[in-house]
Amino acid sequence: MIPLAQAISEKVQQYEADADIQLIQRAYDYALMAHSGQKRISGEPYIIHPVEVALILTDIELDTPSICAALLHDVVE
Repeated sequence: MIPLAQAISEKVQQYEADADIQLIQRAYDYALMAHSGQKRISGEPYIIHPVEVALILTDIELDTPSICAALLHDVVE
């Protein structure tokens, strides 16, 4: 598992024992592919933004589908 996706999955598992970790990994992988080569104004990889949003949602203990939505929210752009 990629470290960023692993960090999200570990946080989710702290409050949602039956979390679908494979679904989170698939959402992360798809977002990573969709944002491949994209950079933020700061120069860091764009995937950092959806990961940060997902981590915020884990702080308020949202469910797996919400975490996946956070990871995928900019894919349609």
